[in-house]
Amino acid sequence: MKLVPIRTVCAMYDLNPNTLRTWERRYGLVAPERTAGGQRGYGEEDMEKIRRVLQLTSSGTSIGEAADQVNAWARDRKPHQPSAAVKEWRRKFNDAVKSLDTARSLGCAHRLVEALGYNEAVEHVFFPELRQWGALWAKDGHVVAQEHVASLAVRAALLSPRLSITENKNPVKSPVVILACVPGEQHDLPLLHLANLMRMESSLQPTLLVAGLPIADILRTCERSHAQVLVLSASITPRADVARTWLGEITEAGWEDRTIFAGGGFSNTRLFGNSAIRSAAGSFSQLVKMIESLKDAGPVN
Repeated sequence: MKLVPIRTVCAMYDLNPNTLRTWERRYGLVAPERTAGGQRGYGEEDMEKIRRVLQLTSSGTSIGEAADQVNAWARDRKPHQPSAAVKEWRRKFNDAVKSLDTARSLGCAHRLVEALGYNEAVEHVFFPELRQWGALWAKDGHVVAQEHVASLAVRAALLSPRLSITENKNPVKSPVVILACVPGEQHDLPLLHLANLMRMESSLQPTLLVAGLPIADILRTCERSHAQVLVLSASITPRADVARTWLGEITEAGWEDRTIFAGGGFSNTRLFGNSAIRSAAGSFSQLVKMIESLKDAGPVN
């Protein structure tokens, strides 16, 4: 990951540069490198630690305690080391996508799920590949065709009837969870994966809405379906004024304490101020547990 300049970090998270310097000096929270021009530059782990600290402090944790927790997390975590099988299947999938052979890419996607298992395939092959193609697309529009082929193959794998997903035998009594992209967000593959995990790991009943719906329509669907939790996803951070408008609609509808914002676009929890809305961090399985913790109080009236 390219180093992120301090001014960019401050703009992303609405921080004062002196705050970051204090976190570095007093708590040892970040360890920025110096750019060629002598400026602080923050790497991937520093960015993740900043995001986690902001999530903790936004929920009332003191900065000292938050720093201790995040530093402990950084010490204890063990980076995922992809197995030889994962590396080989990722190479095969990448080669298939590069060839722009849709049938080959679809076949490879289905075979690697069977070979590696669902979670390993999605979280260590599909999503890293999609991020890679997305980054290349942003840098060079000439790879847009490959990005589309990769997305098509992943979507087909996530929707495949061959997946070992146990159907809920009593969906009428199962808690309904609405999954939706925020307005302007078109990337719904993470929500497809989340819906699959909810069916695999819980008794929750996910309903995935089409992308492009206004917040008001999403909230009406929640009410009509007697849903208990709403998950809104974004891959890109929205403008603060837009986020505040969404927050106002959600609060007015009485859904403030039943809404989870998920995805990299909501890593800046300061968008939500002092509201009860939650911003998800961690793995997809942890998000499923967060949803389960919200559904116990019953449907919103």
